Amino acid sequence: MRLTTAIRRFATRRLRSGRGACGRGLAAAVPLALAGMLAGCDGTTVVTLGASPAHFLAYRVNLVSVTLATANGASTVVVLPAGAVVDFARLANHDEVLGAPTAVQGRYTRATVTLDYRGAQIIADDGSANGVALTPVAASGLPLGEITLSLNLDPKDPLQVVPNRDSSVALAFPLAVANSVNLALKTVTVRPVLVASAIPLDQKPLRLRGPLAGIAAASGQYTAGITPFDGPAQPGELVVTLGAGTAYEVDGAPSVGATGLAALAAQPRDAATIATGTLSGTATLSSNAQNVAFVASEVLAGTSARSGAFDRLAGLVIARHGDLVTLSPATALSAAGVPSIVTGAATVTLGAGTAVTTQGSSAAAAAAIDSISVGSRIVAFGKASADAVGDLALDATAGRVRLAPTTIEGVLAQSPTTSAGATLQLALGTIGGRAASAFAFAGTGTSSATDATAADYQVATGALALASGAVGDPVDASGFVAPFGAAPPDFTASALVAPANVPAELTIGWGAAGTPRPFASYGGASLVPDLGNAAIGARHTLEIGAETIDLHTLGANPTIVPDAAAPAAIYAIAHAASGVVDDYDTYGDFANALQGALNGATAMLALAADGTYDVATRTFTANAITVSLAN
Repeated sequence: MRLTTAIRRFATRRLRSGRGACGRGLAAAVPLALAGMLAGCDGTTVVTLGASPAHFLAYRVNLVSVTLATANGASTVVVLPAGAVVDFARLANHDEVLGAPTAVQGRYTRATVTLDYRGAQIIADDGSANGVALTPVAASGLPLGEITLSLNLDPKDPLQVVPNRDSSVALAFPLAVANSVNLALKTVTVRPVLVASAIPLDQKPLRLRGPLAGIAAASGQYTAGITPFDGPAQPGELVVTLGAGTAYEVDGAPSVGATGLAALAAQPRDAATIATGTLSGTATLSSNAQNVAFVASEVLAGTSARSGAFDRLAGLVIARHGDLVTLSPATALSAAGVPSIVTGAATVTLGAGTAVTTQGSSAAAAAAIDSISVGSRIVAFGKASADAVGDLALDATAGRVRLAPTTIEGVLAQSPTTSAGATLQLALGTIGGRAASAFAFAGTGTSSATDATAADYQVATGALALASGAVGDPVDASGFVAPFGAAPPDFTASALVAPANVPAELTIGWGAAGTPRPFASYGGASLVPDLGNAAIGARHTLEIGAETIDLHTLGANPTIVPDAAAPAAIYAIAHAASGVVDDYDTYGDFANALQGALNGATAMLALAADGTYDVATRTFTANAITVSLAN
């Protein structure tokens, strides 16, 4: 047996079992040469990447490299040797598995990340159909190039790599604190900040893309390689655990449970797969020991994930005219496997031969192509070309379209009925994260008089109930828009977020020079930003779902407190000049470090907090706080 074949089979056995093959007995188990190559492998580290929501249609930069290192630098793990082009705007709703490299056992305390902004494509959502293309610049106003950040994990919660365990570390890009947009100049001033933790950073779904490496149908598992963002293959493989409720779409055919597993098992080795799910067994504050497993709620495979016969176009439908739908923003993947984003609008032509499926469903969508309407989030497969004005056009008349749930944000335009089955009337703010003003609702209603409108967007709640709410309160929902030409209602919700739980973000920038005294008070219990500080610049907003509030209109300083009930939290101090980010998993340690760093001489540049906001008490309860200092 050739040595390369032995290595491949050995690695596959190890990854499928979730156990390492290091330590005593290794030399007896494998040839001497192979034992020498594998003697240092003690564990697998699953590295994930996410981003916070922000008003970008695209934020596409080159992620050059990601490495992990022990405190003494004796061991370094290369997570991303091939690099990848990442659209961070697409990571607001899900995180992505970057790699699962083998790591020597030890305490890993630092991640190093290099970004390259040369050739970056950054587009702001100003409410227009195509947004505004921005030029990224440094604080000096000069163009950006490569930037390297050193992310220090919480000293009390380092990444522990131990024999026979699969650990994980999460990376995230808090876009709000790192970017200051000037629409008039069409620039974005960037002070990059990434955070890292061995504790999960959020509760978003996790996406794993990669070729099928093997399947164990009897145990309900398969092994996949890792190709994040449809880019080059990265280190490692992951075992994906399936369940009776896992939804599948394989070669365009949807199914659930055992039927889907059988269809997956019939796929050839190296067939494309995309799994959505969660990592179970991740570390907590009480225990850093891990043995993580990827548990899938949905699996796409074969041509449903990637097709050599079809080009792929994904995005939000902002308009529909007959059988022609317009997408913006959109991303494309050619039949040859080359990914790209679409800088303008893109169109998809539908027809009687277009097959339509619904994500998570076990049957084809009954409404066929009319189920695709304004506000739908779709993935279309067909033949791509340039239209008459040079924009991307995809002919799906002999292809197919997959519908995915859409999120909407708005404020109540009428006090709701709190029982199930009610119809909520919203002043709509966003659909799929896009400003509602970008959508053309013509044709969505049974007549022009009943077309959807952003001012009175009607949401059917079905079996759901909104426990409380008043006019002006924010509401978030996810579900599907009504079929084209069938509104009202305009939207059917499968999940509702009550006003008190709507995600909020508080952002303050103190200008280019910053300020050494950003807070009226701060310490171990809370942060109280001083809104009277004259150094506060253009950024001073509180966003609660679709509602944007100027902090200067609050009437008093807000109080930021940590969320003691949050299952995961991250608090970070970024040092702009040095490129170092100090991460903490507990607010108390963060507050102590901040008191030491903000010593009257160091200027604070920006702050962003994520969590929920209580209007009555002006209290912001945060599960994430990131501050940027000038040093």
